[in-house]
Amino acid sequence: MSTPNNHFFFFFLCLILLLLPLLLRLFYRFRHVICSVYLQYSLLHFPSFLLVGAWGCFDEFNRLEEGILSAVSQQILGIQQGLLQNSSHIDLLGRQIRLDQNMATFITMNPGYAGRSNLPDNLKTLFRSVAMVVPDRKLIAQVMLYSQGIVTAEQLAPSVVDLFLLCEERMTKQRHYDFGLRALKTLLVSAGGLKRKVIEGKHDFDLSTEEKKAIIMGACNNILPKLVAEDVSTFSEILKDVFPGAEVSSMEDDALRKEMTNICEVKGFVAKESFVQKMLQLNQVIASRHGVMVVGKSCVGKVSDTNGTNRTISSSF
Repeated sequence: MSTPNNHFFFFFLCLILLLLPLLLRLFYRFRHVICSVYLQYSLLHFPSFLLVGAWGCFDEFNRLEEGILSAVSQQILGIQQGLLQNSSHIDLLGRQIRLDQNMATFITMNPGYAGRSNLPDNLKTLFRSVAMVVPDRKLIAQVMLYSQGIVTAEQLAPSVVDLFLLCEERMTKQRHYDFGLRALKTLLVSAGGLKRKVIEGKHDFDLSTEEKKAIIMGACNNILPKLVAEDVSTFSEILKDVFPGAEVSSMEDDALRKEMTNICEVKGFVAKESFVQKMLQLNQVIASRHGVMVVGKSCVGKVSDTNGTNRTISSSF
């Protein structure tokens, strides 16, 4: 005996089966592929784009090797010729693939970066270039500071951007240095957290002074750990130029410092202030970033510093 519930379930199942192709088509309408040096041209999802009429964006396209780029250009040329001729099928990688006329391909790239390839001339002609403008760092910094609850963002944003520009200009050129927007974002987010931590429980304080201190402390916490020895004094000079009277602050965490000192004694290490500072810096960087790389010359204590920091973090849980 059928019931209204059974009828409703049957109707709902039929509706899903009817809408499923449409939903899948919408889901695959736009695909984003991040290219890398390990990506092979046979894995660039061209067949799926052709079948469903999707728009594909190949990000960091010039990270592919030049040999791969040359092979890709032949595929794209065949696809574009098929679109111009309104062909229903094209030959791709030795197979006949149905061609949806709605499909399109886009690429993004960062020319001039290390490890990037030059696009072959026959590949350049297949795409229409779009010029990009340099982002307004000061406006971006101001908006991000406001989003972190920094009330004096309009006054602090230009100083923070100038700090990064001066660091990039005056410091030595190191492969691991990054003073771009990603590093700037990390600093701005950490400054918001430092401000909230400092004013917590306080009732009588100068807001602009506390926010400025949070920015300076955030700059020291995020920039200082990655500097080589000869750039530490340069950073101190830049900090004083941008924020008159500011001093480079050291990492302070009494609980972690005590635990690190105990670990050094157990391991037979000398708990010098410079060594403990590096451990504190590494701990801070691990807390604020997804991935960390410890760089330096041989026999300077990288492994000891990393192991000591890991033991400290493990013992704190």
